[in-house]
Amino acid sequence: MLRRRRTATPPELAPRAERDASVLSKLFFLWIYPLIARGTAIALQQDDLPPLAPSDQTATRVPARCVSRSIRALIPVTFRRFALAACFKPVWLAAAVGQAFAIRVLVTRVTLASADPPPAVSRYAYLPVAVALALTSILMSIASHNFYAYTVREGWRARAALQAEIFRKMLRLSPRARSNTSEGEIGNLLVNDTQRIVDAYTYFHGCWFGFIEITVLSGIRTIKLSAWESHFLNLVRTLRGVEVRHLKLQGVVRALNAALFFAAPQIVVLVTFASYTLIFNNPLSPGLVFSTLSYFATLSQVLFVMPLGWLSLAEAIVSGRRFDGFFALSELPALPSHMRLDVEQQHCSMSEDTSSNHTKVDGTTLLEELPTHTRLNVYRAHGKSSLLLGILDEIPCISGRVEKNGRVAYCAQQPWITNATLRENVIMFGDNLENFDETWYHTVVDACCLKRDIELLAAGDSTEIGERGVNLSGGQKSRVALARAVYSKADLYILDDPLSAVDSEVAANLIDRVIGPTGILASKARIIVTHQLKILPHSSSTIILEGGTIHRSGTFKELRASGVEFSGFSGFEDDLDKERSDAGRYCEDEDEENSRQLDSAEETASFENEDVTRLEIGGTSQDQLVFKELSSLRETSNEKGGLVEEEDRRVGHVRSNVFKAYIKAGGGLVALLGISGAFLLAQAVRQVGEWWLAEWSELASSQSAGRQDSFSNGDGFYALVFFGLAASAAVLTLIRASVFAERTISASSRMHDHLLDKVLHARPRFFDTNPAGRILNRFSKDIDQMDVLLPATAQDCLQLFFVAFGALVTIAAIIPWLLVPFIPVIGLFLYIQWLYKKSSRELKRLDGVSRSPIYSQFIESFVGMSTVRAHEFQKVFSAHFNGLVDDNHVAFHMFTTVGHWVGARLDLLAALVVLATSVLVLILSPSLNAGLAGVALTQSTLITGILQWGVRQAAETENMFTSVERVHEMATQTPQEEYEKSGEAELGAAWPSGGEIIFRNVSLKYRPELDPALHDLSFVCNPRERVGIVGRTGGGKSSLLVSLFRMVELSSGAIYIDGIDIAQIGLRELRSRMSIVPQDPVLFNGTIRSNLDPTGSYSDSQLWDALHRVHMGSADGQGLDLIVQEKGNNFSAGERQLLSLARAILTKVKIVVLDEASASLDNHTDMLVQKTVREQLSDCTVLTIAHRLATIADSDRILVMDAGRVVEFDAPGKLLETGGYFSKLVEETGRIESALLKAIISEASGSNSGR
Repeated sequence: MLRRRRTATPPELAPRAERDASVLSKLFFLWIYPLIARGTAIALQQDDLPPLAPSDQTATRVPARCVSRSIRALIPVTFRRFALAACFKPVWLAAAVGQAFAIRVLVTRVTLASADPPPAVSRYAYLPVAVALALTSILMSIASHNFYAYTVREGWRARAALQAEIFRKMLRLSPRARSNTSEGEIGNLLVNDTQRIVDAYTYFHGCWFGFIEITVLSGIRTIKLSAWESHFLNLVRTLRGVEVRHLKLQGVVRALNAALFFAAPQIVVLVTFASYTLIFNNPLSPGLVFSTLSYFATLSQVLFVMPLGWLSLAEAIVSGRRFDGFFALSELPALPSHMRLDVEQQHCSMSEDTSSNHTKVDGTTLLEELPTHTRLNVYRAHGKSSLLLGILDEIPCISGRVEKNGRVAYCAQQPWITNATLRENVIMFGDNLENFDETWYHTVVDACCLKRDIELLAAGDSTEIGERGVNLSGGQKSRVALARAVYSKADLYILDDPLSAVDSEVAANLIDRVIGPTGILASKARIIVTHQLKILPHSSSTIILEGGTIHRSGTFKELRASGVEFSGFSGFEDDLDKERSDAGRYCEDEDEENSRQLDSAEETASFENEDVTRLEIGGTSQDQLVFKELSSLRETSNEKGGLVEEEDRRVGHVRSNVFKAYIKAGGGLVALLGISGAFLLAQAVRQVGEWWLAEWSELASSQSAGRQDSFSNGDGFYALVFFGLAASAAVLTLIRASVFAERTISASSRMHDHLLDKVLHARPRFFDTNPAGRILNRFSKDIDQMDVLLPATAQDCLQLFFVAFGALVTIAAIIPWLLVPFIPVIGLFLYIQWLYKKSSRELKRLDGVSRSPIYSQFIESFVGMSTVRAHEFQKVFSAHFNGLVDDNHVAFHMFTTVGHWVGARLDLLAALVVLATSVLVLILSPSLNAGLAGVALTQSTLITGILQWGVRQAAETENMFTSVERVHEMATQTPQEEYEKSGEAELGAAWPSGGEIIFRNVSLKYRPELDPALHDLSFVCNPRERVGIVGRTGGGKSSLLVSLFRMVELSSGAIYIDGIDIAQIGLRELRSRMSIVPQDPVLFNGTIRSNLDPTGSYSDSQLWDALHRVHMGSADGQGLDLIVQEKGNNFSAGERQLLSLARAILTKVKIVVLDEASASLDNHTDMLVQKTVREQLSDCTVLTIAHRLATIADSDRILVMDAGRVVEFDAPGKLLETGGYFSKLVEETGRIESALLKAIISEASGSNSGR
């Protein structure tokens, strides 16, 4: 989607951008406050965010040539700031040591206060020590926040550089490298492995500095039509079940880790003090005990970070090896700088799969000094597309060589359309509108017959045409792709079957105005694959491929003279002038009837997506026409012509129903109360342990002074009780963490399954208005957040809350006077938290929303890689991808910086608590127990980190719930089909046994407020009848099949199959009893076997029988185990259609729909397919939409539709006799072809009458 993502930075933010901030502002994160203040007033949008500094922008971040050699090249590039971050660690360590020393001094002073005689130095003389204790807390906070600010920043800078180079590398992969690298593998590098690099940058310093600290101190659509939702649902659930088992195992490990982490400090304290007293006979003192506890608290933080550092480093090394392996893949050679025009193939053999030679093209010198006008015509699927891809270097040359020079434009057999406006799909310049040649653009649009289509669009050529061009017909997509090629002003045009998706009249017009000798490409070199034999007389060279080799070549006349058969088209030259004259009427819109029909189409069913023609012979509704449930362009497009819905981004608090749904999925209120009780009980036991340690130290201190208190059992008793308390806390923590992990994973798993079920059973319009990247984002990043990050963050949040709560209660119990300063501190605390939550929540949402376009752009570019590379759009697409990455990272950077801002300020409040506690300890020292004073001081310093981290984790937990919110929202708001129907009619196993289809007074509206697309339709298709369907634009052909498959429910009337109203049947039953062969068939990753029989219901012999019937019995030596690459890329479009037809034959249903199923087949293979349909589907009711009249000429009856009504329905012979719509259609094909069609109809009439 090549357009700008954001506008200029608001003026009030620009002056306070980070790059303009002072050192002090950066140190204390003051520069971010204007954004936080803005976030309290409005819901932040992408345009509200300050720009990234130039050094942070992806385009200028890391030289691609460095990263492309090795990921290790990132180290010297990012070393300066990363090394600067390490400077903050010694500061933090020094402050931690100073904090422990200050606690010892203060507690010792409280101990001496009760001595006799009292100390000579006044207790107020120790106030500087109290201030120093507070300052050490502040210093630790500033050092810690700046350390992580630098490391996290370098992490996402490295991620951005890697993502940009991954995308750039993907567009440069050689054919062999691409065939061995799947979309999923590259996507994993782009998303998961880059995150490992971020983690490594964040925690790496913990690896080495930890030792110092210790020393000192982790086709939807084909599925729906075939009613395979349940099978794929079970398949995904099975895979998800394996993942969930691993997640639960990880949860148990995390629970053990939490228990050990929770209990380890107390165990270390126990061992240390027991050894100190029982073995070495040294008395404990409160000063020694609580200063040691302060050291141990610091040590705990080190022990927490250091394993993360080593784990992140190990994972980064593994990811780095994958990066290096990917970057080492071979690339396409650089294009030559000179522009000499030629294409040369010398003794070249090309193969898509060098191991199996599945699709192979061999030939001697193909073209040398390419003639001005070249055509390629190929009978059968013998390598025509492979030949073109070989010229484009998309298929490796295993011997010989291919050379080409000059600028190339390419139209793929399946047009590649991006999720952008129609104009952007043609000009493909994105933001570089200064290169836009408006005059040439309008010339191209007019020549490619798009002018009238644009007039019908809601916002003209500024209308979004959807991901993959979902709201365009196949013919419209072909013409948009052709217009893109023509607009590029290339030297060489490589066009793969560009006329197959348009009817004969449009094809004649395109030949006349674009690719023929009088067209706007007349002075350019063109290589065209086509089955439209009528253009051959104009070609300067025709090449025929057989068995993957060049069988014959020469001019059209030379080939005719040599005896090459052209299926009776030898006299076609006589009809050219007539057809050119007829074709001119199409784009000029001179025919009044044409205008009337176009206006009718616009008003009634403009979104049926059929080509705008006077009279279509099969409709260009081929883009899997049964999915044209989308209402209409005028209805689905917004005022600016948008089709794809903007991703819904909630503002404000996460709604309570989201939390309720998550809690319910995790076991309900009982589970929540049980887990909360376990947290409370574990913390209570730990606080009792702190109190017990104070009593122990006080006892030891009094014994050493010769005094006895009520505890007379000695150090052994105290040590034993302390051990029991520590063990109890560990067990409770283990139980709590285990239950928490199991419940959160169960919640995530149930919500995942619920979302999967809803998406698989969603209405087709959902997939047309939601890009694949957005849906993928839900099932990848959002589910990953729920699986891993949300449980860990929520557990931290709850644990920190109870720790902070316990510390505050303990301090208040020891020194009640602290409640006085607590009141203003709590007020400031709540205010800062309010500021933070409003901004951070929206920034987190922006982070999630801005991530989806990255995935969408990646998927879109991967699918259209051949076109992107042929047109040399790599730089444009890479620049746009870099912009998307920057948009995401500016949101992420602002989010993390806001976190550091709030952390520093909450730490400052905590330092005030430390100061107040220290001062009150000194003031109350004569009457205060020294041990309890130590508890109060250590608990107050503990609050310094816990308070701000707890608030941030609480906000982060709510932010993580935005993933739950998005998953819950998609699951609950996705419109559903009636997949299973309560009280549905009982069907026998053999239903339908005959295949009779009755339309009775059928009317259909795509939305209640729109005019009907079908008007009171009534007709009967007899059992085992073959029916061809034709009609004008907006005639209702698409709507007819949409209604048959119940993609849209009827407004009135009923459809009966074998006497049963299909409205009384669930969609699973209905669609599983019919079969469709779409124009753009879908093949899934796997094998031939898994694609023919996903549910494993048929034997190998049955599978082979189906393949033989569609003339693919010798597909490859690997047989049914032949690997089907991603999206079936190792099969031609024709082969994919044949496999789809084999799938239909295999199901043995009684109703089969062929939607332009032969559009990508050559004439010979088309004849074989039609023979297969006649012979193998003779006991089926077959509905066929086709552009080639020869495909439907031998049908039992022809159904002609216009404006949503049936205007003719009879045997083709009778329709010819009446001189109506169908008769005119036949005559428009030209004298020779019409004579041939009449002969076919005459011959078929006799055989059909005998059926």
